[in-house]
Amino acid sequence: MESPTPPTPRSMSDDELNAEVARLQSQPDGLMAAMALIEAQNLLRQQDSFAYSQWQLQAQMQAASAPAELSEPEPITPVTVAPEPIIEPVVSQEPVVLTPPAVIIPPVVPEPISAPAPAIVNESSVEDVVAALNRNYANAATEEPVATEPAQETVATESESAADTQVSQMEPAPIASVSTLTSEIAVQPDPETQEQDPEQVAIERTKTSAALSWSWISLAASPLVLVLAAFLKESGASFAQSLIVISGLIVTTSVLAGVGAVAAKRGSSAIGVVSRAAFGVWGNVFPGVLMLLIKIVWSIALVIFGARILSPLISNQPWFAVLSMQFVFPAEFTALLLTAVPMIIIASLVAGFGGIAMLRSQQIAGGFSLVGIVAIGYFVFSSNSILDLQQGEMLGAPALLDLAILGFALFGFTVFSQSGDFARKLPVETAGAKVFFLSFVSTLFIPLAVGVMGVLWVFMAEEGFGVLLTSQLITSVASVAPLWVFVAFVVAVGLSVLQLVASSMYSLSGSLASTGAKIPGALSTLLFGVVLLAGALVSSMLLGTSSLLAMLIELLVLASVVAASFTGIVLADALIRSRDYHEVSLTRDYGFYGRFNVANTIGFILATAVGYGYLNGTGTLSFWAGYLGDLTPAIFEVTGSYIGVAMAFGLAVLFPVVFGIPRIKAQEVKLVELDERREELKEYLATAN
Repeated sequence: MESPTPPTPRSMSDDELNAEVARLQSQPDGLMAAMALIEAQNLLRQQDSFAYSQWQLQAQMQAASAPAELSEPEPITPVTVAPEPIIEPVVSQEPVVLTPPAVIIPPVVPEPISAPAPAIVNESSVEDVVAALNRNYANAATEEPVATEPAQETVATESESAADTQVSQMEPAPIASVSTLTSEIAVQPDPETQEQDPEQVAIERTKTSAALSWSWISLAASPLVLVLAAFLKESGASFAQSLIVISGLIVTTSVLAGVGAVAAKRGSSAIGVVSRAAFGVWGNVFPGVLMLLIKIVWSIALVIFGARILSPLISNQPWFAVLSMQFVFPAEFTALLLTAVPMIIIASLVAGFGGIAMLRSQQIAGGFSLVGIVAIGYFVFSSNSILDLQQGEMLGAPALLDLAILGFALFGFTVFSQSGDFARKLPVETAGAKVFFLSFVSTLFIPLAVGVMGVLWVFMAEEGFGVLLTSQLITSVASVAPLWVFVAFVVAVGLSVLQLVASSMYSLSGSLASTGAKIPGALSTLLFGVVLLAGALVSSMLLGTSSLLAMLIELLVLASVVAASFTGIVLADALIRSRDYHEVSLTRDYGFYGRFNVANTIGFILATAVGYGYLNGTGTLSFWAGYLGDLTPAIFEVTGSYIGVAMAFGLAVLFPVVFGIPRIKAQEVKLVELDERREELKEYLATAN
């Protein structure tokens, strides 16, 4: 009796399946189709495996039940196969039991035959047949094990054994589990870019969300807020106006920090990567590069500001006069050089190590900053009387609005751009409300208390003290405070400046990676350290102190127009969304967010153009701005010179609200469908296993 024909596989081969999955991924909605294809192919491969095992079992049973009519077997053409290791038959107390696949075959009882001489069974052949069957059944058993009755071991002739060897090549290859293939689709890179993306490297998750509080406290507990209070007072604002401006600035900044932290947690990425959902994966390159340049400008200004605050600690030493004679530079620049170089080196090391080193530095800086704030607060309220509080004269509305916009441009946009640098490492299951609360509280109460204390101090102190506090912070505190207060304050200021610079460099490395640059984090931190140091030293050497500060403020205002447009679009897009981002789509142009978002890209360019058009530029760098305000020159007399920053932010917010809500809702519907499909596949896989 001839054995039946082996079943023809109905599933795709591995090459065909991979090619079809790659083709589907290149389509807009290819993820869902690829998952459906994998599910169908998984089922077909299981069915092919079961059909093959059923055919093989039937062939073995037919061979065992066939009568041995020929005393001498016909000559068989030898088949050249690779020799298998000879397994010596082991006499066992228990019979060999085979686990057949899910298809239950009714037992075939062979009719008794009367043969003059029964065929002699070779024990080694039996062992080979059993081993081959066990190998064939192993795949089917791992795919979908079903309890069946044990089958009686059958005896195969040498011809059936050879046929089994030949047909075993037709056995369908086992397919991977559905969950594994689903995850492979989610992270499969483009064929043209096989190199690993820096932002796709697995990040070390923060164990507790309390670590986010330390990240913000180390930045928010900076005593440098006292300088902002003195700046408001010396700009002409009254006591009430200074309190309103500084309180509104800190509250608004805290809200931006909370929203940015939630968005980063939802996407497990920094703001520079999360913004791809608003602009598209390719469309985000242009605003991402601009924001990287703007953050470099902010960081250079911070290095200059911090070095000038700490440089009196070196210039007032007795050995400095002798040392400065060895340099050709002026004494002021030499002190700045000796302060900025070690500051950049220490900050680069902290930012380069990142991770736990960054967290420990944040905890140390935050702890000492709180001690310094408490010390200076005790001195302020113990050595000054509330009766000496001066009210000051009221500042005009345009000038007051300029102060508020300038403060918001310097602090609000900077905090939002860095809000995702540490929140992205939070566990994905952390509630968004908790992330917002931690960020909001950590950036609100401490700087608000320091700001109010600073306003009270400069309005209770003698006239002109605010100017000294703005230009010579360390020297001014040393001249009025006792030694223990001065030491605590200097340590707090020094660690605060180092932590601010380290955080800026850490954020710059993340922003560089978000633009697609494939540079290791430690190397990028080193490069940015060189760039910041060169920018701070060259600008300080070429420009005088007053000219440098005026030009820095002018440059920061110009950069704030672009930052306002970027922040407005990303902020509005994040607030409209009600669920987590699809992380893979943030790094692949065939994902849910696409390559370009035309509406938001146009909105970004238009908002930036309008912002510069209503920026009253009268300085060296901004003389070309204000081209729209020239049409209505009275607008600057009513709203101030920096109204263009606020207009750029407001116009940018409108574009996602007007044009983006249907698109965002459609994306979230697809994400819900994807999650449902994943759950279905998990249930299907659990049932199969």
